[in-house]
Amino acid sequence: MMLRFALILIGLNVLAGCIVVPSNPNGRMTVHTPAPRLYHYYPDQQVYFDVQRRVYFYRTGNRWIRTVQLPPDRTLDDYRVSLTIRGTPYRHHFRHRDRYPPRPTAAPMLETVEEVYQDEPPRHRVRGAPPPKTVYHQYWYYPSSRIYYDVTKHVYYLPSANRWVRVKRLPSRYRIDPKERVSLRESGNRPYVRHHEHARRYPGTHHRHAVRMEPSKQAGVVNNRRLSQTQSSQTQSLARNRERQQNARRQPDQQYRQNQRRRSRQQTGRQQQLRHATQHQTQQQRQQNRQRQVASQHQARNRHQQLAQTNRASSRHDHRSSARGRHPTPATASPRLASRHAGGHSTTHGHRAGGKPRHVFRYYPSSQVYYDLKRKVYYYQRKGQWLQARALPKYIRLHKQKSVNIRMSSTVPYTNHKEHKKKYPPEKR
Repeated sequence: MMLRFALILIGLNVLAGCIVVPSNPNGRMTVHTPAPRLYHYYPDQQVYFDVQRRVYFYRTGNRWIRTVQLPPDRTLDDYRVSLTIRGTPYRHHFRHRDRYPPRPTAAPMLETVEEVYQDEPPRHRVRGAPPPKTVYHQYWYYPSSRIYYDVTKHVYYLPSANRWVRVKRLPSRYRIDPKERVSLRESGNRPYVRHHEHARRYPGTHHRHAVRMEPSKQAGVVNNRRLSQTQSSQTQSLARNRERQQNARRQPDQQYRQNQRRRSRQQTGRQQQLRHATQHQTQQQRQQNRQRQVASQHQARNRHQQLAQTNRASSRHDHRSSARGRHPTPATASPRLASRHAGGHSTTHGHRAGGKPRHVFRYYPSSQVYYDLKRKVYYYQRKGQWLQARALPKYIRLHKQKSVNIRMSSTVPYTNHKEHKKKYPPEKR
């Protein structure tokens, strides 16, 4: 009978999370409670992670499974809660799920929530064992901002989105006054459990940046309507003050913008005037350039026509003299041609009478082109007419062609072109 009772007692203690070990051979039993462990709870996936043993606990249907590695369909995010639990972590899963519901959207959190949770004490305790000692911690409470500061751990507790958050550094929107702090001595790691008593005992001037929790979430609040009215009046006064400050700031900004607009208009007017002036000048210059080009083209045409007429007249004279049995005289011997092209001096075979030739030309027999070395001008024949240009057309190439220097007293080399052609025949290709 005693053995059956002992077995039943051992089974009940194991189910309760305790381990029963015989301490001596007399049959007395001692109950050893398991040490608390640190777990990370992920509310979005409802998964527990044992930090010490590196083991995961997740739920499939109505069963909890323990594994070293999660399946691929379960991926963890950064949103987690640190819990200190005795025994299996999923014993109080319904409580954890209600306290830390999953997020509606997978938005990243700015601060990691970390809360210490003590599981229930064991149901069976050995007779005569001393009760567990209560550990007290010292906190500083700031009534105006409703913030707790742990002196030993150097951590702040502040309300945020209907829950309390533990952070190492306060955000920039919070302001605390060290003169109004109150020293508290509380048991446990959660000083905000008795926040309604602290707020009633130590009222302070609430800072405008202090975050308040909803009245329905605060424990011990009796009249929610009165609190909502005070909050609405405070928000209205804050909105009025902000509007006044914004209006005071906008006045100098408006003047500065008006001055900038005036300056921009003046600058645009000046730029437009300069553009019109430059456009007018450019139009005048273009017209002048066009007139010059047209005049130069007319002069060139007249010159070519005169040259063609002189060439035709000289060819007719040579033809008539050959028909009568006389020797043809060069085209430069005629006084009309000499007055136009030789500067009023008669020439014989390209030499001036009673003097030395003073003009040197380079003659290319293969292309029948003359080049004036002094004036740097080319003379070439096109469609029976002699043309003068600074550069040759593309179809005439003088590269690797033999040339002959010819000295003449005339400024026009092609007057004796027939003699030069006979004397310097083109090369055979």
